[in-house]
Amino acid sequence: MLRADRGARRCAVVLAIALVCGLVATAASAAGPSAHSRRTMSVAPALGLPGVAVRFSGQGVPKHLRVTVLFDVTTRDKVRLCSTTNGSSTKWRCTGRIPAGYGALGPHTVEMDATTASGRGGFEELGTFLVTDLGVMMAAPASTAPGDTVQLRVTVSNGDATAARGVRVTDRLPSGLRLTHVTAPCRESRGVVACGPFRMGARSSRVFVLTTIVAAARRAHLVDAVEVRGLPDPLKRNDVARVEITVT
Repeated sequence: MLRADRGARRCAVVLAIALVCGLVATAASAAGPSAHSRRTMSVAPALGLPGVAVRFSGQGVPKHLRVTVLFDVTTRDKVRLCSTTNGSSTKWRCTGRIPAGYGALGPHTVEMDATTASGRGGFEELGTFLVTDLGVMMAAPASTAPGDTVQLRVTVSNGDATAARGVRVTDRLPSGLRLTHVTAPCRESRGVVACGPFRMGARSSRVFVLTTIVAAARRAHLVDAVEVRGLPDPLKRNDVARVEITVT
């Protein structure tokens, strides 16, 4: 009889836990998605020359929104690219053209402003658009220490509407950086890293990572430059990128 009582109590406890868990799950389901759910604006294509048509879109947004996409020329000067409403949908999309008069070479901020139908509340999201033809950018840490590993991230972009052929990337490493690894098909000879020749499709990017060891002493100032060449390439101002690294 004692064993039966213990078994009944154990079953009651398990049943109570199950009921509590069920209530919690039901409450969470009724609450819907988190108010802080992440929304990401899609920009396609994300690079090109001024005048190109770009599709902006997003999902997981509240219903009945008024959406406006702006091209940030400066923090005060912005050009409207497109506007739309999403009605009863949780998705939105619109198409606009990158303004020819403002599309200086380099990355630009694209801003999406969303307001509710009542005018109360709203949010904004930021994206980027790279204005470029055949060009190159490079990123590296601003400071490092002797013996540290430093990665140089080289991004080659072709924003032209046609494919680029015979593309070559060249990086003459400073003496204070010793290469240990590089993305294929790049190769190194006597401190010069060479990639290519290869072909790049229209409005496409390709990333090469150069992993190096700092061989310089403290207080050294390292300057590295990377260059891209290929055809077609009507604008030459973005064919060279530089980084500066201080050894502390």
